[in-house]
Amino acid sequence: VYVDYKAICQTVNVGSEIFVDDGLLRLQVVGLSSSSIECEAQNSGPIGERKGVNLPGAILDLPAVSDKDVNDIRLAAE
Repeated sequence: VYVDYKAICQTVNVGSEIFVDDGLLRLQVVGLSSSSIECEAQNSGPIGERKGVNLPGAILDLPAVSDKDVNDIRLAAE
């Protein structure tokens, strides 16, 4: 499964949980490399396209507000 968060392999650890589609599918990390993560499913469910991925308890290297968000806020304030 492709995830566009480039630092995901450096963010999770063996034992970390990964939730797909608001937790409808729960995965546990069982192995890591510099470019891939091996997980074990904790429950069953379909994996569809364009579903959200959550990393509970992880500290992410992402800005809280994107540049687009800032521009949208400025536009709305005008």
